[in-house]
This record gives sequence, C-alpha cells and structure tokens, in this order.
Amino acid sequence: MNLLDKYALLIGDICADKKTGKKKLQKIMYLIERKGVQLDLRYSIHFFGPYSSRLDQAIHILENEGRLEIDTSRQTHRIIMEEPMSEPLEAGEASLVDMVRKAFYDKSPMELEALTTIDYVATTLLHGTATRDDVIKQVKIIKGKKFSSQELEKEYDVLIEQGYLSA
Repeated sequence: MNLLDKYALLIGDICADKKTGKKKLQKIMYLIERKGVQLDLRYSIHFFGPYSSRLDQAIHILENEGRLEIDTSRQTHRIIMEEPMSEPLEAGEASLVDMVRKAFYDKSPMELEALTTIDYVATTLLHGTATRDDVIKQVKIIKGKKFSSQELEKEYDVLIEQGYLSA
C-alpha cells in the first residue's frame, strides 16, 4: 500500500464520525505514527501542537481526487471521506492503530493538543532526556496560559499509561 492510500485509509477511520476536523486528525495521525505505524509525516511544532505539512498536503490531494471533502461551513474544518479504502493495513500496524483508537479517538481536540505537545516536547525538542517538570515547563512556555499545570500533569500521565513516555 502506498503512503497516500495508507493516509486515506487512516483518515477514513479517524473521520468516520463526519465531525472530526483537521486539528484532531493531525493529532491522531501523530499518535499513530508515534505508536509505530510508518507514515513519514515529519512533524514540527506549530501553534496548535505537532503539525505535518505533508499530511495537510495529502488531505488536499485526496480532496482534489474527489476521495474526501473538507466542510468549511463551520469553525472546525470537518473531513469527510467519500470513498472508503478496502485494502486493510498489515496486521501489526492495524493492531497499533486499534490501540490509538481505543485510547484517543474520543478525546477532544484540546486534550489531543495538550497530549501531543507534551509528547513532542519530551521526545523531539528535549530528546527524551528531560524530567517531567522540564517537559511541562517547556510546554507552558510554548502554550502560554492555554493549559493549566494540572491539565498537563493529567495528560502526561495518560502518555505514560499508553506507553508513549516513561515515568
């Protein structure tokens, strides 16, 4: 399966509720890739947390091909897949996606922004060597007053529980 088809399959899964927007999609795809599914999305830090311009480009390619629609009629730009993929992921990758689905698909975009920003700071900006306090301090510098220390502590614990970060 080529990467564009893999993206289409995952986007269809993530956006099956027809309510999911670009921000939530970016964060879920980040978590899927961090879990071990090879997506080559190359995330960088952005105003709303980790962001992949490659994923945004893929969304627009799929839209131009008529495989998805971006509904811009509301504040959240909802993604609606027109053509679900029939080819499944390889079994190992499918089980990793299932883990992410169970843990994160029901989270709000704000919760996912906090989670993924913490993970990105811990693993990419601070190279996995910083303490929990260092990570939360750096996230607060990036995000300002957007999240309280208690919210960040809670989401940090979720990342430990889900195996993204160690205690």
